[in-house]
Amino acid sequence: MHRFFWLAMAIACDGKTVIDTGPPNLNPTDDESDCPEGNPPEIISLTCTNSGIRTIQETGEEAPTLTVTGELIDKDGALDKFIAELYVDAEFDGVISESAELLRTTYRANVGDCRATSDTVNYVIFFRGFGPAYKSTTYEWGLTLEDATGEVAENVVIECTTPNEDGTGDP
Repeated sequence: MHRFFWLAMAIACDGKTVIDTGPPNLNPTDDESDCPEGNPPEIISLTCTNSGIRTIQETGEEAPTLTVTGELIDKDGALDKFIAELYVDAEFDGVISESAELLRTTYRANVGDCRATSDTVNYVIFFRGFGPAYKSTTYEWGLTLEDATGEVAENVVIECTTPNEDGTGDP
């Protein structure tokens, strides 16, 4: 199976409380959630946008970027804590394949008290010219989601095309 090594890619998040401390825990909380169970979270949309040339904060380099955005809801408010994972996949089958590469895991701790019924995750992906093909190459991009009660959303997968070297192109 084809696997990508994404060492060439830097990824930034959307500025909300993000704790990125390693591999995901199957339950996003260390303790039991008081949120009611029964309504799994939903990924109501997943979109990608060519976000042009941006500067990588750590290095000052400029690189073409793609922004992948997921809109999330949970009727029982259990998005006060959640895990979202973004994958990229060269196998066009509408699912997150075993060969898909995990790009980013977001651990979020929001409002608390089971009042977080919606949220958004944004991933700005910087392409640095080596590693995966970024010059108008189409991939599947998939998002997974688990809420504070351990309930899992149905995965959402879309096809998006990476930007050209000059940051142009239609995703």
